[in-house]
Amino acid sequence: MDLSVPSYEHTAHLLDALTTKLRMASTLVIKAEEFDMSRYDELYELVTWVLEKPHVSVSEMDAIVRALGALRAQ
Repeated sequence: MDLSVPSYEHTAHLLDALTTKLRMASTLVIKAEEFDMSRYDELYELVTWVLEKPHVSVSEMDAIVRALGALRAQ
């Protein structure tokens, strides 16, 4: 699966990987359909960055959550 290609299926996969890595409890409130496909590259870069990190600090977690909020379609 080439996750660099924008689609709602790929967005769902990226979000699942992100919530698993971060052990986020609110996985049900993060839906792929709510994200702006024109900003898919930004989401892809964010998730790739998080998955490459061995640990995520509290301040990084806060920044990630804010970035996810900003990437949601308005």
